[in-house]
Amino acid sequence: GLLGRTGREQVASVVSLYGPRTTLIIALPSKSRDGDAQSDITFEVTLVKDRSHWEVSRPEVILKPAKKVFAPGNLRATNDNAKYDALVKHWISDRYT
Repeated sequence: GLLGRTGREQVASVVSLYGPRTTLIIALPSKSRDGDAQSDITFEVTLVKDRSHWEVSRPEVILKPAKKVFAPGNLRATNDNAKYDALVKHWISDRYT
């Protein structure tokens, strides 16, 4: 199961972006692949052909060690939740956008 596991025990990581173009960024550590893989890999696939087939769109994606990401969900909740409103304003003032 997934409960009680650490990040070191993951065999893959996937981030999806759904919209006019649906993509997945997939990261695979070397130990999760068969053979003599020496390094971790990260690549992008895009849903193509009337959304019936995945195609490699970027064979190598290099991730920076640290990055600011701004993608808050449900911004309407900032009207009803003062703590969430303060958090979103913090992200904006620290230029996570």
